[in-house]
Amino acid sequence: MSEDERRLSTEKGGHHAFGEKDETIVGVVDGEEVNASGHKDQLQRQYSIWSLCGLALTIDNAWVALGGSLAIAIGNGGPPGVLYELLVACSYYALIAACIAELASAIPSAGGVYHWASVTPGPRYGRVLGFLTGSLNFFGWIFDLASITQILANVCVQMYAAFHRTPDDKPMDVHAWHVYVAYLLVTWSCAALVIYRNSLMPLLQNMGIFLVIVGGLITVIVVAAMPKQHATNAFVWKDWVNVTGWSGGVAFLTGVLNGAYTIGTPDAITHMAEELPNPKRDLPRAIAAQIILGTITSFLYAISILYAITDLTAISDLLTNNVAFPLAEIYHQATGNSGATFGLLLIITLSLLICIIGTFLT
Repeated sequence: MSEDERRLSTEKGGHHAFGEKDETIVGVVDGEEVNASGHKDQLQRQYSIWSLCGLALTIDNAWVALGGSLAIAIGNGGPPGVLYELLVACSYYALIAACIAELASAIPSAGGVYHWASVTPGPRYGRVLGFLTGSLNFFGWIFDLASITQILANVCVQMYAAFHRTPDDKPMDVHAWHVYVAYLLVTWSCAALVIYRNSLMPLLQNMGIFLVIVGGLITVIVVAAMPKQHATNAFVWKDWVNVTGWSGGVAFLTGVLNGAYTIGTPDAITHMAEELPNPKRDLPRAIAAQIILGTITSFLYAISILYAITDLTAISDLLTNNVAFPLAEIYHQATGNSGATFGLLLIITLSLLICIIGTFLT
């Protein structure tokens, strides 16, 4: 077969399970139909636009990620630092997401960023840049998975601690081995579910949409309505609290990293390109939904929990403990009730479980 005959045709055809035109098969190579990335399909295309959006929102899980990493964020400027650093991160990640959406629409590939980094510079530099990009992306997701699992392990331990406070109503002492045992249980349970129950993944991601949006709304309402006393406007929006030891500018820039952790997964669902029927159209939509809803939910959540803080000293004391989880203390200050604290942490637990499953998929 000549090179001209081996080139991809541009004709599309066929219909998928949802009754829409199939945009996945773009040509024929050596008698085999290939998709937009130039490969033969290996996986079942079982995701709809809704389950894809669910996957995008649950992997990002912006408001949960913000709450889980609050121990780091609040030291870089206090409450105002948390809010303004988040907005800066969301702004530049919106630009990154727009670029990724364009690339995903042009070349919907499960390889994602490493594939695009291999193609766009041309053959001379593509192989080297693709390798470096793929390596950074791979290790980034490995570390992301580890950090999210560590947050969930902390939440599980704190759900127990919510009913086991000291006689003077202080948080119980949490040791590293408590978190480590929970970490192992979460890791192996979620990995086993992905390996042996793949058919349940779209359903779980649909549930994830409900947990992220409705669970976040419930949390904001409870944390905003239950406190008998709220923090002042100056405390939330104005009073800069820098405990890092660095200058204000450096503290702000390092604090932006926490905002990046909150919103910075715009490539997540691009790796599912070969498991949905219309990736050229649906991937950009899901990326947009992830960034827009992630920004809104995380910002509203941040405002509500910062107004709920009544004793910043108690939270600062927890920051010296490497296995502490300040969010549990904020919830307790907001509600004054162990049962309500447990319920709010349960919402985060369920959301993070689906988030970890989605991260394993990525």
